[in-house]
Amino acid sequence: MFSAQRYPAAKEKSKPESNLEPIDIREAIYLRMASSNVRSAFKRGGPTTHKIETALARRFFPSLFEEAHFWFLAGRGRGAVVLTPNSIEFVPQAAIRRYVFQNATRQMRECLTSVLLEYDPLSQAVVAMVYPSSRTVVFANSTGAVDVVPSVNHPAV
Repeated sequence: MFSAQRYPAAKEKSKPESNLEPIDIREAIYLRMASSNVRSAFKRGGPTTHKIETALARRFFPSLFEEAHFWFLAGRGRGAVVLTPNSIEFVPQAAIRRYVFQNATRQMRECLTSVLLEYDPLSQAVVAMVYPSSRTVVFANSTGAVDVVPSVNHPAV
């Protein structure tokens, strides 16, 4: 069975000392995505089926919302879930400039600044996908619905 004890390094990273540090939420997202049935299938071993992959994919955006909602309620305040090729982090609003803006275009900086002030953290999560070939910002909610923020979705320059 999956448990937080199996991931002590991730658990330690998830306790930043201030609102100025990103929070590594990768393991928490994986655990939220996998239902007890999926975890049982992993425990039994064997190949991953299309059915399991589909179940995991359906839970991706709801899991991002749930984790962002958790950190908001835990006192970290507004923030964005930032996806990069190597990480999934909740970045508090106070830390966005330091951790995201160094890799963002001017358009993305302006969009994120505006979106973080206006979104409803009780019903939406701001998700910034920062990849070498593109930058995208979306709103995700608990049902998995995703609304694209059109002003920032473009190839990286």
